[in-house]
Formats: sequence, structure tokens, C-alpha cells
Amino acid sequence: MRDQDQQDQNGLVFACVLDGDGGAREIDPAGIAGWTPSQGVLWVHLDIEDERSRAWIEREPGLGELVAEAITAEETRPRS
Repeated sequence: MRDQDQQDQNGLVFACVLDGDGGAREIDPAGIAGWTPSQGVLWVHLDIEDERSRAWIEREPGLGELVAEAITAEETRPRS
């Protein structure tokens, strides 16, 4: 698990690649940047209060604007 100093540097709390069989492999920011779907499902836990986390969510090309807005919304009650 990441320590507080590492979290303070980039807003990343924890990241791992899920193997589909109940296991996971922890990865660092370089692993996130190099991740491909063939490696498994990427799970990224960010500190949403950290502006660097928000910036990453907004610029991540695979998320899209609508998803980025939903992830960072203050109000998360169901909507249609």
C-alpha cells in the first residue's frame, strides 16, 4: 500500500490491475501510464480532493467528458 508521502505527491491512493480471477497486482503511476486492456482491468483510487487527481481524470482520453464529470460531481444521487 502507498504511504502518505507518495499520496501527497500525486493524489494517487492506490492502483492495481485486476486479473479476473479474484487477484490483483498493485501498480505505480508508471504502470498506470503503460497499462493496456490486455493486462486486465485497471483500478485507480484517487484522492478527489487533490487537484492533480481531478486534472488526471479530466485529461485521461479513455474516460470522456461525460464520465469525467460524473466521477468528479459533488452530487452523486441517481439521475436520468
